[in-house]
Amino acid sequence: MKRLNLFLVFVGIFILAFAVSVGVKLLYSYLVHGNIVYGWQSAIQLGLILAIILTVREYFERKK
Repeated sequence: MKRLNLFLVFVGIFILAFAVSVGVKLLYSYLVHGNIVYGWQSAIQLGLILAIILTVREYFERKK
């Protein structure tokens, strides 16, 4: 049950981090390039990195 809860935390954090990073990347590419095509892959990578970091932090907080 704890692993399932931690997995759900990871998925939730990934979705939120992905949405925020996509929003920032789309806004940045629109303002700089005038086009919103740029930056999808880096937004996915940033969302995944943030999700991993925050999930590991949550895991160690629950372990205390």
